[in-house]
Amino acid sequence: MDQQDKNKQDETSGETTQTDLPFENLFLNRGFITGNNTIFAYLLVSVLTITVYLLAPLVTLLPLVYMAQNAGIMNDIIIDPYALLDFRKTGFDRNIPLAATLMIYFITVLFFAFFLSKIQTKSIRSVFTGYDRIRWKKFWFSFGIWSLLLVLSFILEYLINPARYSSISEITSQVSKTGGLVQTPTSYLVGLLITFLLLVVFLPFQTGFEELFFRGYIVQGISPATGGGFIPLIISSLLFGGAHMMNPEVDAYGIPVMLTYYSVFGFFMGAVALLDEGLELAWGIHLANNLISSLLVTSGSSVIKTYALFEEKTSNLYYEMASWAICALITFFIFKKKYRWHNFRLLYK
Repeated sequence: MDQQDKNKQDETSGETTQTDLPFENLFLNRGFITGNNTIFAYLLVSVLTITVYLLAPLVTLLPLVYMAQNAGIMNDIIIDPYALLDFRKTGFDRNIPLAATLMIYFITVLFFAFFLSKIQTKSIRSVFTGYDRIRWKKFWFSFGIWSLLLVLSFILEYLINPARYSSISEITSQVSKTGGLVQTPTSYLVGLLITFLLLVVFLPFQTGFEELFFRGYIVQGISPATGGGFIPLIISSLLFGGAHMMNPEVDAYGIPVMLTYYSVFGFFMGAVALLDEGLELAWGIHLANNLISSLLVTSGSSVIKTYALFEEKTSNLYYEMASWAICALITFFIFKKKYRWHNFRLLYK
């Protein structure tokens, strides 16, 4: 008996034996044997969680609405709600909408954990990994690999086409001309430090919730009905892509392109999660992607215009997609070799 089989036996308890389990995968089996897994329970938790996610902005964005009303720009906000998050249109410090947006996920993940516990008697850990403990070494390794690849790809792009980006001194000069909070390079760096702290504290909740809900909860919930991981992986990836279709970059690049981009990204992270029998590696990729991207480059088409080291003057979506694909292939190859993945049937069964 190899170590994986031994681990699978250790994961079971009571009358459930290894032969009773439907999958050769600890992660999927964990969802199968843990808690109340009726269709009604899954639907109830899903509906309640999505409801909290949709209602949370009414609380977290309330200070921004109050500020907009005092500034006399509510008519502009009613016409274009996303203007509330754009410092150039409101004149607010860009860290205020950043904090308000990140708090949405903080609230949602807390309620999600509560619903899981009370309705399905499941823990967050049971949705997060097939193992008894979260494998933090894998998380940090994944975070480090993806961060390094992102930085290297940005440096390459900057060396090839530096005219695409504005430096901090140029950013502050542009803001003073186009509106928004006028800042010096020094005060901008203070804002960047605050952005960094906000992201470090709250971004794990945003990325963690999306991993838990899409790559964990949905995949575990659907897999017993489909008998494998492929269909749940496709469904969760499309739902992940669809959940991002309200982002303003969709208006800039179009639904077909952005839906494909987000869905393929979701499929990649879902495949990593299935093969590794947990979300640690996928979460590391997701957190590194959002954190490093937010700190390196801010863009006019992004949901939140953060303080960043550079601002993108012109977009090059196809370079970004090609760069992402190369990073994904390199990362997948490293993981496959390091962790000796072999159960690839999960990805097409």
